[in-house]
Amino acid sequence: MSSFSIPNSVCNKLDSLSRRFWWKPKNSDGRFLALTAWDNLCKPKTKRGLGFKKAKQMNNALLAKLAWMIASKRDCLCMSILRAKYKVRDDWLRSKPPRSASPVWKAIEGVKEIIVKGACYLIGDGASINVWLDPWVPWIQSFIPKPAQPAFAETPLMVSMLINGPSQQWKESLIRQLFEASSAEAILSIPLAVHRGIDKLIWVPCSKGVFAVKSAYKVANP
Repeated sequence: MSSFSIPNSVCNKLDSLSRRFWWKPKNSDGRFLALTAWDNLCKPKTKRGLGFKKAKQMNNALLAKLAWMIASKRDCLCMSILRAKYKVRDDWLRSKPPRSASPVWKAIEGVKEIIVKGACYLIGDGASINVWLDPWVPWIQSFIPKPAQPAFAETPLMVSMLINGPSQQWKESLIRQLFEASSAEAILSIPLAVHRGIDKLIWVPCSKGVFAVKSAYKVANP
């Protein structure tokens, strides 16, 4: 379930078994009375549900873990082989999937949108982060800042160009010139490390920046 996209018919059958076990656990067949809809039971407890997980949505959350390992450049043999075989680049999250791929890779490509909703770069030196295309500004929608003028977004710009190297501080005047007010304030509130390191993708829904299947499920099913 964590490596392949399970067919909807199979997931529906798993949900059906779960419903039966909840409402009539002593009988494996025959009719049973459901006092509320399955969708209501699957709502979070904060929304007056029981927090049950739908099989297909759980399948997607588990697959998102593989997508995260690809996007965050996890250093392991399996991920290295997949990245090499499918020529994964830094813009993988926003690139179109290949026409021909294995079932495993098609499943991973199919859940990239979950990663896009929760992934944001932790700035090191900013050399690998595209200002207008990559997610790098927390606290704003999609983590991508808005330009002060639409024409600004047509000019290639890396985050490193917004940082004063020697002092390791933001170029405040340039930022206020390039971005609209709310985006500029969000950028200037991002703390910069004293020592410039490598840009790192983190998982924003977790306070520690670590990806978790549980939080991925919540991101995909708010």
